[in-house]
Amino acid sequence: MAGSGSKARTVILCIVLGVLILAAGGFCAFYFGYLGDGKVLLTQAGQRIESGDSLGRVESGTEFGLIGTGEYDINIYAYASEGNDFSFRVGAAEERSWAEMDGQDLTPGFGLERGGFAGFGSLTVTFTGLEDILQTFFEAEIAFTDAVPEEDLFRLVIAEGGETRLSVTFGLLELESLTLDPPYIIF
Repeated sequence: MAGSGSKARTVILCIVLGVLILAAGGFCAFYFGYLGDGKVLLTQAGQRIESGDSLGRVESGTEFGLIGTGEYDINIYAYASEGNDFSFRVGAAEERSWAEMDGQDLTPGFGLERGGFAGFGSLTVTFTGLEDILQTFFEAEIAFTDAVPEEDLFRLVIAEGGETRLSVTFGLLELESLTLDPPYIIF
């Protein structure tokens, strides 16, 4: 009887080791197969984001999962489409439209923070608002002459060696105001 317990433990140990080996093999196949050919995987709240997707309106401080084996450049460009054009004034007199901005690199107006190691990481996107993004680009005061549509205004591009690996569009979810009720804080 004492030998049957030992045999059962050996069988269980072999099954557990087999499952671990299969899991490690699957991970390596994914990591070096899918990602090894220069692809990048972006996730948000556990959902995979495909190139060409719209992220909708994103709030400052949104964190994305970023998995890739290469060294990537991450940039944010103005994205103009049929439904998102609006006008604004640069400085005292120069009238501009969002359609004219299409493709302009607006990355300096955003904060992009990367974290993680060995191909597994995160990307946090921060901003203070569209006005500040445009002020950073033009180095001048900005005044909106039209209402800014609640549409995708930006394209986030992850590229390696000049070749785009992932491109998604998004808009800004800006905090309009904060009201306290009651209008005081008790400590």
